[in-house]
Amino acid sequence: MSGVINTFWALLMGLVFSSGFLFVLSLCGRCKKLVVMLFSRGKTFIIFLCVIFLIPALLQAQLYEPDLTGNTEKKPDSLSLQIRTYENIVEEMQRQPSSYGSLVNIMSQLGDLYSANEDYPKAIYLYMRSIIMRQMGHSSLSPNQSSVAWQMIEVGNSFYRLRDYQLAENAYRNAAQYFNKTADHQGLITAINNIGLCRLNMGKPEAALPVFQKMLAFSKQINDVARVYSSSIYIGISLSGMKKYDEAIAVLNNVAHFEMDNENLDLEDFRKLQLGETYLLSGDTTNGISTYLSLTENAKDATGIYYKSIAFSRLAGFYYKEHDYQKALTYAEDAYSLLKDKHHLNVITDVNGLLHQLYKATGNTNKALFHFEAYHEGIMQMNNREIETFVSDYNKKVERIAISHELKSIRENSERIQVEKSNQQSLSIFLVIIAVLLLVMLFTAKGFDARVGLLLDHIRSYSKTEKIYLLLLLGVYFIAFYYFFVPVENAVGLRNLSFTERMYPGLIAFIVSLALVSVFYSPVAGQKKVKNWYVYALFVFGLAFLSVLLAEFVLFNVRGFGGFNFLLSLSLIVLASFIVPLYLFILIVEKLVVRHVAAISESLNQYIGQMRQKPGPDKKMITLQSEKTSGRLSFDISELMSVEAQGNYSMFVLVQNKVVNRKILHITMKAIEEGLAEYEFVVRCHKSYMVNIQHIAKVTGNSRGYLVHFDEETEPVPVSRNFQKNVMEVIRKFKDGF
Repeated sequence: MSGVINTFWALLMGLVFSSGFLFVLSLCGRCKKLVVMLFSRGKTFIIFLCVIFLIPALLQAQLYEPDLTGNTEKKPDSLSLQIRTYENIVEEMQRQPSSYGSLVNIMSQLGDLYSANEDYPKAIYLYMRSIIMRQMGHSSLSPNQSSVAWQMIEVGNSFYRLRDYQLAENAYRNAAQYFNKTADHQGLITAINNIGLCRLNMGKPEAALPVFQKMLAFSKQINDVARVYSSSIYIGISLSGMKKYDEAIAVLNNVAHFEMDNENLDLEDFRKLQLGETYLLSGDTTNGISTYLSLTENAKDATGIYYKSIAFSRLAGFYYKEHDYQKALTYAEDAYSLLKDKHHLNVITDVNGLLHQLYKATGNTNKALFHFEAYHEGIMQMNNREIETFVSDYNKKVERIAISHELKSIRENSERIQVEKSNQQSLSIFLVIIAVLLLVMLFTAKGFDARVGLLLDHIRSYSKTEKIYLLLLLGVYFIAFYYFFVPVENAVGLRNLSFTERMYPGLIAFIVSLALVSVFYSPVAGQKKVKNWYVYALFVFGLAFLSVLLAEFVLFNVRGFGGFNFLLSLSLIVLASFIVPLYLFILIVEKLVVRHVAAISESLNQYIGQMRQKPGPDKKMITLQSEKTSGRLSFDISELMSVEAQGNYSMFVLVQNKVVNRKILHITMKAIEEGLAEYEFVVRCHKSYMVNIQHIAKVTGNSRGYLVHFDEETEPVPVSRNFQKNVMEVIRKFKDGF
């Protein structure tokens, strides 16, 4: 049902365009008279336009797309079920090329599930496939660069968790380029921040510093306090890594005046932790200890307790190095009491190791043994976890290598397809230019207007039944043409359409063309005089082409096919669908007319042969007076061969004693016709010619009309279509003599 609605909508859009085209033409002074003439064809045409403009407002063709973005809770027991569900959806949608618009979104969601399940290689694979599909234009919508950028961020996050910081940085850099194009400041800052973190983790603080400085500048532009705070902290870490402790301390202290909201209070603890470490590295132990102690106050939530335990641990380590074992024990025990019921394995293991050293140094062997065993157990757990992580990372990296080869293949295919699409676009543009030039040459060629006129006259001669058969044949042609010829770029997708759906384009082309022809060549329109039927016919042809092109483009666009290449291919196909039958019909009509003209010419030549064997008309002198001068011309009527109009003058061709003489007289053809009215054998054969059938030697003809030839060496005289019947009747009348 939706296919019928979309087809009807496309049909209406094509008809609306045709009426809108007339309105635009009416704004042009040269075309205004033509439009006024067209609108004066009667009430039928006006009602037709009103219906065209009103009906589209009542219709809305909607494409159904299932909502699969429901709230997916990332619980471990439901992840496997969700992953299997989405995998089945992706597998099913890959069989339907027209569903690519939804497929890229489903792939992104499945990538999120893989990431939550820590299956980062598969997550990266799906993220990259969705990005490539968007860039290749498989989506029915135009690619959203911001959406692609966030996909690249997820790819970078997956590489970051795999500790492949170089690949992660590359992904973040690509995302930053997309964010920069779309002016997405939040996304750009996120990408820049992650690039800096990658460089810090690779041990390149000097390379990370300018990145964080750029992040700080962007954060200040959008007045994002939290990002200003975090970027300043990372700048301090970078400077500290470069051993520029004074500069690092200054940067970390400069943001202390910012007030953080409840959601970002942990940034203040993080800043103090980095500041305390930087003070100690710079040798300023007093400020370092003071900063660490400030972290141990008012810690209530889990994050605050975590930073407090780290502060106690670092204070204990500092005093242990200073051989102040009592203070070191106090801070170490405080850290242990905070961490013993928590799951921070790395920190509690370090604290147990420090307590073992402290109790051993103070002679408390029992507690030293207890913390040594706890330290040893922590080391074993960390080693086991490290081994598991190593094996898992190794397997994932092996899988990532395999996937990277597949992604490389996909990328190479994508680049090849892009090159082919570019070549196709260039070829299509070239073909469109060639087609336009050929049309211009065809329509402006000498005699083409006569051929069009011949075609129109031939169609007018058809009976009503013959015209109906011709329309049915034209409808079958359009349906067959558009069934087999589709835009090349989307041929794969269109092959999946049903038989009836592939008939819609031909039906639309036929209905739009029939509607336009019915309006412009209706009996009401025929009552009005058209000065130039050739220009009128070309106007209707061009309007029909543009209307059908728009209707077809709307139809295919609602089905998910579009783009510049598609429009070029479609325009060539629509143009061919009109040019091919037009030119073939002209050739067929010309063949029929030539055959008919040849038969009539043969018959007329027989009559002329009989007539020339009979005696000619009696000799009689006549005199023609000039209309505006005193000039006059006298001649024997039997000597007159032909008369040719030359503006306000006329040239008389006379045969006197077998010698051809030409005389000029200031007189019009109308006056000559009136003066020679009693001589029926002198007949008007053209708007510019009159002939004496007595001197006709033979008649020849082609698709453009007849020519009468004389015995004497003179140019043949044309017989126009308007005078053909009269000339033939006169020849038949005098075949038995004058």
